Amino acid sequence: MHFFVSVLLTSSLWWILTEGAQAWWIGGPAVLLASYVATRLHHTDSQRINWLQVPLFALFFLAQSLKAGVDVAVRTLRIRPAINPGTLYYRTSLPPGTARYLFGSIVGLFPGTLCTDFDHDQVILHVLDTNADIAMDCRKLERRIARLFSLPPTPVPPTSRNKETQS
Repeated sequence: MHFFVSVLLTSSLWWILTEGAQAWWIGGPAVLLASYVATRLHHTDSQRINWLQVPLFALFFLAQSLKAGVDVAVRTLRIRPAINPGTLYYRTSLPPGTARYLFGSIVGLFPGTLCTDFDHDQVILHVLDTNADIAMDCRKLERRIARLFSLPPTPVPPTSRNKETQS
């Protein structure tokens, strides 16, 4: 069933991207290959999305994208840029797998923040301003992702610490 749904969704995406039924001799094999890979990956992770939370998460995603773009532009376009770059470690309570990788991808939408690696339950972040309260934004994102995947809240308090600061 998952393969059929994947083929249907991927075919729809191909239809939209090519503006109709064009180049199916390329799209057909690509759709089948993408659906096969999606089906294989689907069975390796037990975390399921709560589809009722997707619209709220999408709004959060768009708001953070806009906020990050404005913040970085304001910081970097000043005569004296307001930046203090460095590396921060953030302890996540999200379980390994899709939810944690989504966190690593989405955290890059916070102003001047980029996930560079994972170290057990630590997310390693490169930030433009080590003085900003990145941990608060990360906790908000974690709560949203936990709701998106219907994960129970965990008692482990997330923290961040400054590993190195570059001036």
